[in-house]
Amino acid sequence: DTDGDDESEKRYQLILNYCFGHPRSSLLLFPSSSSVQFINHSSKKSNAKIQWSDSDFQSEEWLTEPLEDIKARKKTGLMFDIIATKDIQLGEEV
Repeated sequence: DTDGDDESEKRYQLILNYCFGHPRSSLLLFPSSSSVQFINHSSKKSNAKIQWSDSDFQSEEWLTEPLEDIKARKKTGLMFDIIATKDIQLGEEV
């Protein structure tokens, strides 16, 4: 059924649109915060940046562990923050 395959591909691509990765890593992060879906991903009008969190809930050791060790874990531990790079006006997209 080609329609089903096409629909599966669309769902897969939609999920990837919300993931974060790096060209030199096979690790792909899927944010579990509901606020991330409201961020406009335009690189032309960006007003925020993403950086590793300095929260007490961040598992710092995960930043240097091998990918296989991270994949074996059954919980979250990597966190990033979304930081404004300029004043964001009421009603303006992030």
